[in-house]
Amino acid sequence: MFPITDRQGKIQAFGGRIFPEGEIKYLNSAESDRYRKGHNLFALYTALPAIRKTKVAVLAEGYMDVIALHQADVTNAVAPLGTSFTDDQAKILARSASSVRFFFDADSAGQDATIRGILTCRRNGLSAEVIVPEHSLKDPAEILQKFDANVLKKNADHAIIDRDYFVSCAQSRYGGNSVEHKAQAVAFLFPYLQALNSEVMRDASIEAVAQAFSINPKFVSDDYKQYTDSPRADHRGIPPRPAVSIHTDDELSLLFAFAANPELYPQFRSQLSVDDFENPDARDIFLVLEDCFRSGAGIEMDTLLSCIRSEPLRNMLLQRIIKGEYSINPELFITDSINRLIERKLRRRLEEVQREMKSCPDETPQQQEKLNEFSELRLEIERLKNIGK
Repeated sequence: MFPITDRQGKIQAFGGRIFPEGEIKYLNSAESDRYRKGHNLFALYTALPAIRKTKVAVLAEGYMDVIALHQADVTNAVAPLGTSFTDDQAKILARSASSVRFFFDADSAGQDATIRGILTCRRNGLSAEVIVPEHSLKDPAEILQKFDANVLKKNADHAIIDRDYFVSCAQSRYGGNSVEHKAQAVAFLFPYLQALNSEVMRDASIEAVAQAFSINPKFVSDDYKQYTDSPRADHRGIPPRPAVSIHTDDELSLLFAFAANPELYPQFRSQLSVDDFENPDARDIFLVLEDCFRSGAGIEMDTLLSCIRSEPLRNMLLQRIIKGEYSINPELFITDSINRLIERKLRRRLEEVQREMKSCPDETPQQQEKLNEFSELRLEIERLKNIGK
């Protein structure tokens, strides 16, 4: 049991970890008039003295990560409570700290959560850094378990500034020297530039971005101005979304089914990643579900709805759940939806392999490797098509 206290140390709620694992992993107190997850932070009361002294808060993902950090004498560590890092939580930290140091998982979901957290910090007047562990481990709890407290503390002291983290993410997502790749990479940083509250910092960041991608700073500045002048730009610092009606496809239906049956999400999550979703609305819901699961605070409808930024999307989700669309054999529906998602992903890779084969010299090991992959992909696609027949 993990007691959750307010700033005065009074217990407001509990988080429960279930052993051995069954259908659910965590069982947590429900929200009430006294307890709102997005308005509090785990271990805040314990961490406040160190936060006030250092002016830095270390933000981890879940209960065990925070406990591990405190065991390693990183006593300014806290965590969100089953939500993405919220503006209210940032405002709480801003009363005692000037900077937040993120120590989230290094996978794609953790990376996206870190990016959103940085924007939240900058919108609320906090600077941000990102801890980059020296060891290829997923979280503080695992570092403590596999190494020791000294190694964890050393890792917690190894951080880069948020701008460099954004540049690194852009380089890994849009690698390549083509003009199109550079334009995509630079545009990826526009929400960060928009979230800065200082023109001096923004100008310096534009210079740094231009240097990182070997682009004239004036071109970066001109493209950024065009971005901010766009009527679609979300001026909270969140990447703009096309102003189109919501289209319910297989991806969105799958995420709606998880929202309606959150106890099934842990069973299937290992089969999915954020890169599997092309529908931006589906990506948003997946990231919220993943944040809730990884924080250890459980997936609850109130939390899920509060983290979905689109009101039409929230209303559509509620209407479908009320109608009971995902209440009959949801496990089968989810299995079939995931199989269709995987099949589409395999077909995209099949097309890529076909293109790569054309550029391979005949009768070479490279061509044979592509032929083998092509055959394996076709067999797997055929297998998925035959499931359930």
